[in-house]
Amino acid sequence: MKKFGNVLIGVCLLLGAVVTVSCSSDDDKEVVVTKKESKPLSLAEFNKIALGYGWVEAETHEILENGKVDTKDFYEGREDDKPKSYEFSHDTATTFVYLENPGINAFYNRELRYDETTGKVYFGDIERFTVLSADEKEMIVNKYYAVRENDKGYHKDVYHRVRLARMSASELQDAKHKYWINGDDLERDLTPKDICHKWILQDFNGESWGTSKKIHEMRSSNKCYISFLPNGTIEGSCDGEDFRGSYQLKNEMRHNALFLYGGEVQITPDENGGEWPNIFRNLPIVDYLNIEYGAYLNLSGECIGYTFIRATED
Repeated sequence: MKKFGNVLIGVCLLLGAVVTVSCSSDDDKEVVVTKKESKPLSLAEFNKIALGYGWVEAETHEILENGKVDTKDFYEGREDDKPKSYEFSHDTATTFVYLENPGINAFYNRELRYDETTGKVYFGDIERFTVLSADEKEMIVNKYYAVRENDKGYHKDVYHRVRLARMSASELQDAKHKYWINGDDLERDLTPKDICHKWILQDFNGESWGTSKKIHEMRSSNKCYISFLPNGTIEGSCDGEDFRGSYQLKNEMRHNALFLYGGEVQITPDENGGEWPNIFRNLPIVDYLNIEYGAYLNLSGECIGYTFIRATED
């Protein structure tokens, strides 16, 4: 907290504020915001500092109604809400976020736009931040959080003062590995081509994977995988033995609650398609296809389930 307070004291906050902090060391000290006009970062300055890097919400403090900034970190003790991280690259802003319901790590890509006349950063049409100060290590921003309503029906826009810390290259790569499910897949209409990926066999008997496992390492495995191709063919490998065939999706894919469902898939091994592994030998027809969160594939038949997880590379 001392670091954040010192940064807030030392910088000339753009678009609206100079920050001073009371000298008290008590827990109830507050950061006071007073208005002062200042010129925002130019587009060139913002691009030089922000683009090509990852940024994590290192500290988040609510801006109170009296204009002061709460000293308690907003996310302290919260289990249902977590700090977000971002990547800014050229004209794209990627948000890495935990979705409590359905409980997954997801990413969202939106068009990135910076308005140098106001210091505001937009993700698509949504205003995301107002940049107050920035350097090669961190950015101080005001961020719109939500609308709060009390029992009398009073509505108030809630804003946060956030310190965004620049991530190292390895930290950004770790975020991409952890937040690998496209959040937009949860809401869009499905097509038969949604199964057209490389899928790694992850578990037998339909057992789900645990969050403690190293998902990226599992998704990069080639020990046993199957690929559904857009032309209706299927190919794969298991313990070094390749196999080929064809498939046909017989029912429309559809949403149902938190799951993305497809109907019956018919799989036909090629006559000279190699040695199919035991997991498929007795499954010329797959009775149940489930793409969960746009990321998982379950093949089951004869009451035996096989869980696949989408590969890192298609």
